[in-house]
Amino acid sequence: QEEWQKEMEEIGDTNVDISTKSGGGVSIDPLKPILYPIQQYLGITCNCLRFIKNIIIWEESYFAAIIALASIVLAIALAFVPWAFIFRWTSRITVWILFGPWVKAVDVFYVSKLKPLTEEELEKQEHEAKRLRKERTKEAALQARIAREDAKKLKDMKKYMFGKFITHVSVLKLDRFRDVPHPQSEAKPYEQKALPMSELAMKEAGKDRTRIPGQQLLGDMIPMLDTSDI
Repeated sequence: QEEWQKEMEEIGDTNVDISTKSGGGVSIDPLKPILYPIQQYLGITCNCLRFIKNIIIWEESYFAAIIALASIVLAIALAFVPWAFIFRWTSRITVWILFGPWVKAVDVFYVSKLKPLTEEELEKQEHEAKRLRKERTKEAALQARIAREDAKKLKDMKKYMFGKFITHVSVLKLDRFRDVPHPQSEAKPYEQKALPMSELAMKEAGKDRTRIPGQQLLGDMIPMLDTSDI
């Protein structure tokens, strides 16, 4: 356990979240060290429950459709495939192969001929294991340092280009309340003015079209906007 803690300290922080954190500084709340970790776990639990609820009520339609389709396929498979017969005979064959009387032959012709390691061989094996673990720790520390440097550079570049606040936008629906339209709300179809054939062809070709790139940055040394689709 002590060696593992030393390795983790050598690797350092692996969190590369660049979103803006609220708070900071010295807190005068004496219960924060106790309640704040609990609040974080409660937040994760609430997000999981909201995600499951949205799947059940088909707000997350893609996940709900995949689960429904998988359930139908499994129901058909379980209905027509003799799983009880397969499991029973698979278990019997496995037990016969692994625990049959011929295992004694393995003990006589293989296990009994294995020689125990000497103290020198054990010490050499332990030294080799420590060397490999040290190399893995060194490589993990290098990768963690590179990830932290890239995250810091990306955060500074985004703050310079888009503002000092950065937030993470989840691709999942984790809203606390559903956005349900009211009965009195309405929508009207958009009727585009008919254009002559020449203007329509120029418009479809991209004339006077303005595309604004997103905030996706590419590049290692100098991150720049992704303008490949513009």
